[in-house]
Amino acid sequence: MTYLPLAIALTVTATSATAHTGPDALGGFSQAFMHPLGSWAHIAVMFAVGLWAGYLGRRTAFVLPLVFALAMAGGIGLAMQGIALPAVELWLALSGISMGLLVALAVSPPLAISGIIIAALAVFHGHAHGGGLTEMAEPYPFAAGLIAGAVALQACGAFLGLFAKFKIGEFVVRATGLGIAAFGVTVLNAFMN
Repeated sequence: MTYLPLAIALTVTATSATAHTGPDALGGFSQAFMHPLGSWAHIAVMFAVGLWAGYLGRRTAFVLPLVFALAMAGGIGLAMQGIALPAVELWLALSGISMGLLVALAVSPPLAISGIIIAALAVFHGHAHGGGLTEMAEPYPFAAGLIAGAVALQACGAFLGLFAKFKIGEFVVRATGLGIAAFGVTVLNAFMN
């Protein structure tokens, strides 16, 4: 029983053996789980989603990442079915700015509105990654890993966001949101050029 957490961690992080690499080995749960950590833009947006969720309160800190995961799965499904969404890359570039500003300005809408905002953002993020999954031998473990990696980053943000109830914590959370929005502007600028 004491080895169960270690066994789970090793199972989740296991990668293919060198002898079994190739086109189908490029996907998989663990590689997809790490994908969001490969881009500062991904890290900023996913962290900001969690940060905002935590800032809005304990219940929201759990609900919004769940909404994100479900909507991201929906976006992946749309892309795998060949259903196009307009200006996906532009929406991705704008998502860092919008999430950062929601945190920096301490926007606190009702839970339903927050859920709609997060769901819309997540559908585009899922769609951006879902198109290439149809060519993989096993796309579902990759999709699950991608969603799990995004939610893990959101959990980190939500943890920090919960400290906003303290005076210094609120300053740190809102300043982090402002930094994410500023970074989002650089991502948008790179996209436009």
